Amino acid sequence: MIGRNIDSPQQLVDLMIYPEFWSLPSEYQNIFLTEITEKKEAILLSGKKWSNKSLESMKKLLGTSISINLILLNKIFEVIVDVPVQVESDVNKEDANKDKGAIEEKKENQDEENENNEDNEENKNNKEIPEDEEKKQEVLKEEKVDEDTSKLLIHHLEYCFFCIPWLPLIQYESKKVERLKSLQVFMGITLNKLFAMVENGSIVFCICDFLERDNNKQNIQTVSRSLPEWKDSNIIQNKVNTLLATLTKYKEFVYFKQLYIVVSTNYMISDDLSERLQEFGNFCSNWDLEPFIKASQNYQHEQKMFQKREEAMKYLASIKDSSAFKKLWTQYRIQMKEQGNLTFESSMDELYTRVNKKWRELREMIEKESYSTEDLKWFEASDLHLELKFLFPVWSEEKRKMIANSIDDKCKKIKQLKEMVTPWTKLRDATETLKEYHKSNHTIKNDKNWNTFVQSLENSFNALKEREPAIQYLSKCYDECISCFGNGAFQCVELLDLIVNKKELIKQLATSENFANKEHFANTMETLDNCKEVRFQQLVSALRAVNGNIREYIWDADLKETSQVAKAILAIHKRDNDFTVKFKKCCDEDLSRVSFLVEEAGRLQAVQSFSLLEKANQIGQWNFAGCDQVLQASSIVIDNSEERKQTNEWLVLQIGSDKLNYDQIEQAIDRVLLGFSKEKELKGVESLIKQFGMCKDIETLRVMFWRKGGRQETEKLRLSVKESLEVFKDLQSQWKNRLEEWQKECVQLRTIYPILNYFTFNEVRCLSKKLNDIVNCRQEHRAILCSKFILPFLQRIDPNLSDALPFVEKWKFEAAEGDKALIQFGNLFSDIWTNLKQSGSVYRNVSSCGLEYGKPNLIIQNANQMLNVLELFKSVGVIPCSEHILICKENTTEEEIECLLFRAISAKVHEETDCQDEQEQKLAATPPPIPSKQTTLQPPLYCLMWPEMLSLETLEQVTKLFHTLLLSENALNELKRTPYLLAVISTPPNNMLSQKLNSFRLSQRIVLNDQTPNHLVQQSYCNDLETFALQNP
Repeated sequence: MIGRNIDSPQQLVDLMIYPEFWSLPSEYQNIFLTEITEKKEAILLSGKKWSNKSLESMKKLLGTSISINLILLNKIFEVIVDVPVQVESDVNKEDANKDKGAIEEKKENQDEENENNEDNEENKNNKEIPEDEEKKQEVLKEEKVDEDTSKLLIHHLEYCFFCIPWLPLIQYESKKVERLKSLQVFMGITLNKLFAMVENGSIVFCICDFLERDNNKQNIQTVSRSLPEWKDSNIIQNKVNTLLATLTKYKEFVYFKQLYIVVSTNYMISDDLSERLQEFGNFCSNWDLEPFIKASQNYQHEQKMFQKREEAMKYLASIKDSSAFKKLWTQYRIQMKEQGNLTFESSMDELYTRVNKKWRELREMIEKESYSTEDLKWFEASDLHLELKFLFPVWSEEKRKMIANSIDDKCKKIKQLKEMVTPWTKLRDATETLKEYHKSNHTIKNDKNWNTFVQSLENSFNALKEREPAIQYLSKCYDECISCFGNGAFQCVELLDLIVNKKELIKQLATSENFANKEHFANTMETLDNCKEVRFQQLVSALRAVNGNIREYIWDADLKETSQVAKAILAIHKRDNDFTVKFKKCCDEDLSRVSFLVEEAGRLQAVQSFSLLEKANQIGQWNFAGCDQVLQASSIVIDNSEERKQTNEWLVLQIGSDKLNYDQIEQAIDRVLLGFSKEKELKGVESLIKQFGMCKDIETLRVMFWRKGGRQETEKLRLSVKESLEVFKDLQSQWKNRLEEWQKECVQLRTIYPILNYFTFNEVRCLSKKLNDIVNCRQEHRAILCSKFILPFLQRIDPNLSDALPFVEKWKFEAAEGDKALIQFGNLFSDIWTNLKQSGSVYRNVSSCGLEYGKPNLIIQNANQMLNVLELFKSVGVIPCSEHILICKENTTEEEIECLLFRAISAKVHEETDCQDEQEQKLAATPPPIPSKQTTLQPPLYCLMWPEMLSLETLEQVTKLFHTLLLSENALNELKRTPYLLAVISTPPNNMLSQKLNSFRLSQRIVLNDQTPNHLVQQSYCNDLETFALQNP
C-alpha cells in the first residue's frame, strides 16, 4: 500500500523521513522496493525528475540522527541512480584515483568479449577471404568501433552533466551510500577518458561539437571542481585548461570552415579551388569521427590562409543573398578568367578587391543620387529594397524604403521620357512649322518656358544616346518637359506628324488669300459648295473645320510667345476629336489646285473644257469596263499609282477619236463648274454633267457587284450622251437593285452554307472552275490536281485535312459563272465544316479579360503590342488559327471582313444547334449535367485587327456592314439567341469604325502574360514523339 502512493521524488523523500519507515518488516520492504522499481521512471536520476527542493530534502534526510537501514537505503539508491555502466568499487583495497583495478565496467568488458568472440567466429568462417577484402573489413570495423566509442563517451558525459545537481550529495554522502560512490567513480572515469583523448590527440570532431554546445564547457569545470578526489588538484585543472584550449581551437577551426563553405558554394566553382581545398571541403562534409588535433595540424596552412582573408570572407558570407553583388562578382570573375586561371587566393584578393570597389562605388552613387541607367541594371529582376539592406545595413527601414521608392519613381520617369521624347519632338517641330508661316513670326518670341522645353528635350536626346546616362539628370529633364506641356502630345502624334510633313499645306492655309483671308475663304467655300461633286462637298466640310480652327487658334490669335503656339496646337486637338481625320483629308487633296481653280483669272481652260463637253454632248459615248477588266485589275498586286491608272480606264468618255478617262472628265467638269457659275452658261452641258454623276454611281455599283461575286451583265457597256437622263436613272436603279438582291442572296448562302464564310464568292467561282477542269481530266491525274489547286483552300477550314479527292469525286460539272455552282460547292464541302465543329465543340472558359458576348468588343491597343491578342484567346480557352484572326491591310476587302463576321455568328448558331440536339436525344434518359459558370459551352473568339489600315472607302463600307449585321434593330433581334464573341482591336480611337463601336470599348488594355506564349505552344505542339506517333498513325 505504501508503494502505491509513491508517484514523485518528493513524496519518496517525505516517506523516508519517517523513522517507522526504516523499521518496516522485511516483507513490506520487499513490496516497497518492487513498487518503486516498477515506477522507477518517475524517480530516476536520468529522468530529470529531481528538483533542488527534493535533493535538499534528501540531503537533510541523510544527515539526520534517525536510525537508517543502510541496506534498504542502498537498495533504494540502486533504483534511483541508473549509472550507464555497472561500477563496482572497493575503496578499502584500492586507491580511488587510480583507473586500473579500482572499478570493473562489466558491461563494457562483456561487450568487448562478445565482439572478440564474434571476430574469432568470423575469422574461422572466412579463412579464405582475400587480403584486400580483409583490409577493407578491418577499416570498416575500426570506423564502427570509433563511432561506438565516441557515441558512448558523449552519452556518458551527458549523464555526468545530469548529475551536477547531485554533486552536493556525492561530496558528503558517498561514503554512506555505495551507489553514490559508484556514481562518483563513474564521473571520474568518464572525465579521465576525455582528458586522455585530448592528451593523445584522439578527440574527434563530434565530441568537440558536443562540448561546444549549450553550457557543456562550464559543466566540465563544475564536475572537475566538485569531485572530492579532484578538488584543488592542479593536475586536473591543467587537464581542464588543455581541454578548453583545444575547444577554442576547434571553435576557430569550425568558424573558418563555415566561412569557406559559404564562400566557395556561393561565389566559386570547383575549377577555382585547388585539389587541397577540394580535399578540405570533402573532409569537412564527413569529419564527425576524425581526430580534430590531427586535422588542425594537417590543414594548418589552409587555416592561416583563411585567417589572413577573414574580413573578406565574413563580408562575402554576410552578402551572399544579394543578387546585385553576385551579378557584379560574376561579371568581374569572367573578366579575370579570360586573363588567366582563377584560384581561391586570387578570388579572395584581387577579384574581391575589384568587386568590392565597384560595390562601394554603387553605394556612394546611390547615396549621392548620381547613379546612371547602367548602374541600375545590376539591380534588375531583384528586390531593390532588399539590395539596399545589403548596401546600407546601418540605415533605418524607413530610409531604405524612401530611397527605393525614389529610385522606382525615377525609373518610371525615364520609361515615360523614352515614350514621350518622340511626341515632344514632333510638338517642337510642328510648333516651329506653324510659327514659321504665322503673320507675326518676327514678333513671336521664344519665351523662357519654350527655351526650357527645347533645351530639356535636347538634353534628353543627348543623354539617352550616352552609354550610361545619369538617372537624376534624365529625371530632371522629364520633370522640366512635363511641366511645360504635359503629356498631351502623346494623344496627337498623328496630327503633329502631318503638320511637320505637310508644310506645303500649312503654307497654303497661312499665305493663300483663298484660305487665310476670312472673306476670300468664304468665297472659296461658296465656289466649292456650288460644285455638285461629292468629293468637293466632303472636302468642303473638312476644310471648313480645319481652316476655321487653325485660323481661330493660330492665324488670327494674338500670339506673343512660342509656348502659346504649342499650347494652341494641343488645344485644337483637345477641342475637336475628329480634327486629325479632317486635317488628313485636307492633306490628301491638292489645295493649290483648289486655289488655282478658284483664282483662275482667265477662263481659257474653262472655255476649252466647256467646248469639249459641248462636243461630247453631240457625239460623245460613255464606255464602261466589263467584268474581266475589273477583276483582272483587282487580282494584280500593284501600287496605288498604278491601280489608280487602271481604275481611271473603267469609265471613259469617247468623243470622236478622243478619249477622256475618269480623272480627265472630272477635271474638265470642275473647270466648267468653277468658271461658269450661271445657269444660262451651263445649260449646254448641264445634262452631261448630271450623266457623269450617274455614270460614276453605275460604274461603282457594277464594280462592287462583280467584286462581291455577282455575274449578271458581265459585258462592257456603252451609252450615248444623247440618251435621256431617264435612261441613266433606270440603269442606275437596275444596278442598285441588282447589287442589293445579290447581297441578300449572299447572306442567305452564307447562312445556309457556313463553309462559304471561309471564301469570297469570286474565290468560290474560281474553285468551281478548277473543279470542272479536274473532273473532266483523267482519273490518275485528279489526286495531284486536287492537292495542288483545291486542298490548300479547303485547309482554311480544317488545317488537318490531307485528302480532298473524295469530295471532288462527287462534283458535277456546273458553269462557274452560275449560282448553282455556289450551291453545289456549299453542299459538297459542308461536311468538312460540320465534322470539324462537332469534333471541336468543347466547354470553354468564360473570358477573364472583360469581353462581353453578343457585342463587338472594341479594344484600343498600341500597334507594337500585336501579340497581346494571344492573351484574349487564352482567356477563353481557344488556340487561334487563321479563321479566328483577320489582320487588316490596305487591300483587305469588305467581303473578307464580312466572312469573319459570319464565321463568328455561325459558330455559335452551330454549337447551340448541336447542344440542343444532344440534349433532346438524352432527355428520355438522364438529363445532361449543367455546365458551371466557368465551363459553359461558349463560342470561339474571332478578332478583327487594325481596321484603320483599310482604305477610307472600304472602311466606310465595313462600318455600314457592322451596323447591318450586328447593330441594326433587325440584327439585334435576330442575334438575341446568338451570343457570338467578337473583338475589334484598333490603334487610334478616332477612326470611323472605332467611333461607331465606342460604346462597346473595353476600359482595360490587354496585357500579355509571360507564360501565355509557352502555354499556347505546348497546346499546339506535341513534346513527346511516342504520343505524336499514336495521334498520327
